Amino acid sequence: MNEETIKRCAYCGKEKPVSEMFQHTIIGRGNHWDINRNRNVACTVEFTSWYCKGTSCAGNDQMAHEG
Repeated sequence: MNEETIKRCAYCGKEKPVSEMFQHTIIGRGNHWDINRNRNVACTVEFTSWYCKGTSCAGNDQMAHEG
């Protein structure tokens, strides 16, 4: 049997086979607890997700994470 894995797009939520998807790294803003300052401080975060091929899903998600 040739069963292809199904992934969900991180932006639009559509489920598609892996052959119609690609992985992209998003860089955005986040925060973490700084124990020395005893408060949250801003930082940069990176994470990789699956997106639809041939669409602007990855670019739109990147813009959504820019602050």
